[in-house]
Order: sequence, then C-alpha cells, then structure tokens
Amino acid sequence: MLNPQRAALLRLWNHCLDCETCTATDEHGVNADLKCPAADALYEEYRRAPRHQDLSTARGGRP
Repeated sequence: MLNPQRAALLRLWNHCLDCETCTATDEHGVNADLKCPAADALYEEYRRAPRHQDLSTARGGRP
C-alpha cells in the first residue's frame, strides 16, 4: 500500500503524462510550460499529503 504522499505524486505524474497542456511543446520541441489548473491542483494535493500513513487505521484499527 502506498503512503498518501506517494499516491498523490502518482496521480500527478499520470495526469501530466496524458495531459495535452502539460505535454505541449514549442517549435523547438521544448516543453511550453503552459499553466494547467488540473496539474496545479494535483500538485497542491501532493504537497499537502502526509508523508506517512497512520498504521493504526491501515488495518482497520487492529493492532
């Protein structure tokens, strides 16, 4: 099971790999660095995600 931060990072990566805005290039083939509201929101989700999962809730609260 992924911790919350890694899961959020994977969601961001998956979005950016398929998003036309995130993968847009200029006439030289360099990333155009366009603003993508969805990527911005996913980055915020990643940034705010806890780095570690609470193991007490991972197994339904059982020790």
